[in-house]
Amino acid sequence: MGTFITIEGGEGVGKTSLTRGLAASLAADGIEVCPTREPGGCAIADKIRRLFKNKDEDEKILPHTELMLIAAARAQHVQQLIAPALAAGKLVLCDRYIDSTRVYQGCIAKIEPRTVETVIALTSFACQPQLTILLESDYHAVAKRLAQRPTNDTVARYDPTNEQEHLQIRDCYRQVHAQHSERIVKLDTTSLEVDDAVKQARELVRARLAI
Repeated sequence: MGTFITIEGGEGVGKTSLTRGLAASLAADGIEVCPTREPGGCAIADKIRRLFKNKDEDEKILPHTELMLIAAARAQHVQQLIAPALAAGKLVLCDRYIDSTRVYQGCIAKIEPRTVETVIALTSFACQPQLTILLESDYHAVAKRLAQRPTNDTVARYDPTNEQEHLQIRDCYRQVHAQHSERIVKLDTTSLEVDDAVKQARELVRARLAI
């Protein structure tokens, strides 16, 4: 079996840049890497992702609907891409996964934890990450990055619009970290350039997984 690593955190903390950079660093070390993301990662899941790209739609997606859409995208993603890649001995590196569901649909949308965990169990098909790198940044760094981010493929509904929302997301992730501290390790990217964040993440992978 392969290795499964996830990158988590709120919007604007550098997940996508770190995922790309870490994938390149691991590949340079001779590791066969399969980088991916959620929601998305395969054609059907990417179609579902499009529903999440605009937070100002005329008809708001309700929390339980959102949970079911995320679940449908993940079921397809895991069975079509993640599980086969792991079975082939590859390292799967995923930008967002089950901890995002715990944060956004569970902690923030306040769907009952038992319901969230049941949906996660049904749609992850026992594909659990061995390591999750949780990124954090202060709000000023996040706001600057969001202002500079291209908007053609962003999930804008998750963007914090003020510092209070940013702190709520951060605190929810910290709750998840406290519950899964054996798997999740935090990395503060507030003052890190992408290359430095990649170097630190690569060292975390070496230290935790010996690869």
